Amino acid sequence: MLRRLNVLLFPVRYTQRYYQDVIGAGHIGKLGAMSVIANQQAQSPGSKELYLMTLGVLAPYRNVGIGSYLLDWVIQQARGDSSIGRVVLHVHTENTEALQFYSHRKFRCIKTVKDYYRNLDPPNAYLLAFDTPSPPNPRRKATVEREEPVVGAI
Repeated sequence: MLRRLNVLLFPVRYTQRYYQDVIGAGHIGKLGAMSVIANQQAQSPGSKELYLMTLGVLAPYRNVGIGSYLLDWVIQQARGDSSIGRVVLHVHTENTEALQFYSHRKFRCIKTVKDYYRNLDPPNAYLLAFDTPSPPNPRRKATVEREEPVVGAI
């Protein structure tokens, strides 16, 4: 089911290994007329981020709040784990619909990643982030990242 949804929703094709990893690694996810897959990854020592690999809703079900519901659910999962400092994802630089969606939900552009996609033209992506506030940790070193303006949608 996930493979079928991804083929309909995304211009990127995922390998069999991707689907095996998703099933075997216990990634959070919801399926139906929509797809959301996310996993945790280390950001820096003592801190994690939740990487949103895919979030998509089939066209007939868009603009009724399903995507917002899914994203809110992912953010709630991240906020439920005090070790997760933010939710991050990549968006194709030409995907104005997705860029507007995430911008309205307070995601910010951290950087432009050149040649991120192999089979898309242009091949570039924006790395977007949403901070998930957690109680201050006096041992955690503060980091400052330079935000990049996103031309167009954001």
